[in-house]
Amino acid sequence: MADPATLHEDDTFTDLARWLDHDASRLRRIVAAFHRATVRDVLAMEHAAARGAWQDVRRLADRIAIGCAQIGEARAADCLAPLREAHQEVTTKAMFFAWYGARRGELLGLIDRAAEVAMAEAFADPF
Repeated sequence: MADPATLHEDDTFTDLARWLDHDASRLRRIVAAFHRATVRDVLAMEHAAARGAWQDVRRLADRIAIGCAQIGEARAADCLAPLREAHQEVTTKAMFFAWYGARRGELLGLIDRAAEVAMAEAFADPF
């Protein structure tokens, strides 16, 4: 598990760590909140795709991408760009399976890294 006190040294959330003046406690709280919301949104988006609810897919893709950008990890949301820009149901469906499906690994990798930090937050000393 990544040591939250040294996250800025090992390329984990480097932009966010810099923006927070390397305050490990604040970084843990923010990344833990990102993790909770993003896991829920990714699952909801994939379930919406399975139901054919493409408007929900676009809305959730937008939320996820904004969350990634807010923690300095916009590149991880690149797999969502076509979904956010598609305006027709057929286009969104095609982009979901052809683009997102093949490229979702980077987003899931970010969620895994956030999970490590979230676990550190769960067990952090409150004092």
